[in-house]
Amino acid sequence: MSLWSILNSSQGLSSGTYGTAQTTAAMQRLIAEQRANAEATDTSSGPSNTGSSISISANAELAATENADNAKSIDTLAAQVRQALDQWKKDGKGTPDLSHLSARALSAMALDHGKQFTPTEMAEAKAELHSRSIAAYTRATSGKSGIAAMSAYNSWLIARYDAASSEERSAMGWTDQTRAGAQNFLTRASAADPFGE
Repeated sequence: MSLWSILNSSQGLSSGTYGTAQTTAAMQRLIAEQRANAEATDTSSGPSNTGSSISISANAELAATENADNAKSIDTLAAQVRQALDQWKKDGKGTPDLSHLSARALSAMALDHGKQFTPTEMAEAKAELHSRSIAAYTRATSGKSGIAAMSAYNSWLIARYDAASSEERSAMGWTDQTRAGAQNFLTRASAADPFGE
């Protein structure tokens, strides 16, 4: 079961139940799985192929891509993604590696902007977005448990929601209620533990 299926299920995190024991247990299982996967793979991109001795991390490259894609119209971005996917297939490279695409580009695919993506491509884009969210959840809650973990996650969710484009929010299934629920959890958690202990 994925984090998003938990979040989107009636038993998961509704706007009034952020942080239930059942959800926390399920999320802890997902954290363990994500940590195991992270330990099994190296996320750095290594030295660049430009002849330079500078090494740019995969996260830095993705951040640069995010900034560039956020400056484009969604129509332009969707068309560029379609063109890149077509070229990838034409070159016989197999299944495209979506890990290098920005969240907005993935959202254009997941939402089938311009009606130009296949159901398989849409599903793969959604899976990549969800995988990134699980990884972010893992990072946000690393070393924390219980209310501290849920507070860290809800703080991350609010920051990510506020930074996300409307396409990203839609692709993730986030609404104003998503943010309000996260804020409500933080408010309640703060009131329950005013000294942060």
